Amino acid sequence: MTAEHGRHKRKLVAVLAADAAGYSRLMNADEAATFRLLTADRDIAARLIAQHDGRIANTAGDSILAEFPSAVDALKSALDIQERITAVNENVSEERRIHFRIGLHVGEVVVSGGDIFGDAVNVAARMQALAAPGTVCLSEAAHQIVSRNVTIAFEELGFQQVKNLGPIRAYLARPSVAAVAAAIPSIHRAVEAYLARRFYQLCVCALRAVTEPEGLETVALGRLACSAMLLKQMRGILQGG
Repeated sequence: MTAEHGRHKRKLVAVLAADAAGYSRLMNADEAATFRLLTADRDIAARLIAQHDGRIANTAGDSILAEFPSAVDALKSALDIQERITAVNENVSEERRIHFRIGLHVGEVVVSGGDIFGDAVNVAARMQALAAPGTVCLSEAAHQIVSRNVTIAFEELGFQQVKNLGPIRAYLARPSVAAVAAAIPSIHRAVEAYLARRFYQLCVCALRAVTEPEGLETVALGRLACSAMLLKQMRGILQGG
C-alpha cells in the first residue's frame, strides 16, 4: 500500500536493519581481512534479501537496511542470512568472525531517492540493537504478523525502553541449529573432494608423462608423502591464508 506525500512516496513495509557486532574492534585488529569478510557477508545478505523479494535501501558503514512487502519473507530472509553467515564463520578463526544483529519492524516509511526514512526505520534499528549477535529481534508489530504464519519458536523479551520511542515489546528469533550445520560446510566438503580428485588426476598424468617414455613403473600415489602437504598448501592458498 503506497501513498504520495509531497514529492515523496509513503508505503507500508517490513523493515530489516542489520549491523555487524564489534565491527570497529575487528577493523582495528585486521582492516583488510575484516573488510573482505564483510564484503562476502554483504554479498550473501544481498542474494538472500533478493530471493525473498526484498530490496536493499542503504548499506552505510557496516549496516544493511532493506524493505520487504511481506513480514514473513523479511523474517525468513533474516534467519537465512544468520544461518549462512554462521556457516561461513566455521571456516574463519574465532577472533576474526563477523556476527550480525538483525532487527525487524512493520510500519510506514517514506521513500526518497531509493532510501527509506521514518519511525519504522528507527524502530527496526532499535530492535537490531536489542538482538544478540546471530539472532533476529522483532517488534510487536512484526511479531503479530509472522507468528500467525510461521512455526518458529520466539523468545519474548518483554517491553524494552528504546531511545526516543518509548517502551516496545520485543521478541527474539534464533536460526535453526540443524539448518546452520547443513548450510555451507557440505559445499566446502564437496569442493575439497573435487580438488583432491583433480590433484590426483594431475599427478597421475604427470607421472605417466615422465615414466612411460622411459619404460619405468609408476609409484603408487598413496606412497607420496608430500601429497598431504601439497593439498594443505593448496587449501591455504584458496582460503587466502
